[in-house]
This record gives sequence, structure tokens and C-alpha cells, in this order.
Amino acid sequence: MGAVFRAPKTRNPYSEAGFKAMWNRLMAKALAAKIVAERFTFHDLRAHYTTHFKLKFGTLPDMHADPATTAQVYDRSRDVRRRSL
Repeated sequence: MGAVFRAPKTRNPYSEAGFKAMWNRLMAKALAAKIVAERFTFHDLRAHYTTHFKLKFGTLPDMHADPATTAQVYDRSRDVRRRSL
């Protein structure tokens, strides 16, 4: 499986630092252009996809060998019980 994101000049996969720099530049431009209201991480996109997939199909997408990992890390649709203050 090839890299999803490649540097435009070299066509090589981004390094971790290169990807973070690219993401931060894109976020800054999107915030300045008011395309997004607040900063979010690339990891948040996976959680967004997982949550909407579950709401639409009633099950979590197959993202990990252990579905419990997907539920624990990415599913943000569940209610979390908290004690009152």
C-alpha cells in the first residue's frame, strides 16, 4: 500500500515532521479564510468518520484488527457518564 500523502516536488511520502508542517500551514490558511472555525487534528478526521459511519450504518467501520480498539479510540458518539460537581 502506497503513501496517501506525497510531497509535491519529490513525490516521496511526507516525513512525520513534514506532514505536521504541511497540516499546520493548511490549518492556518483554513482558519484565516474562515473555512473552519477552530483548529483540529488529522486524527480528529478519523474519529469524525468513525462516528458518522456508526450513526449511518449502526456499526463501527473495520479500522483495526480488534473492534474494541476502534470503539475506544475513535467512537465519539457514545454517552460518557460523569459524576456531577
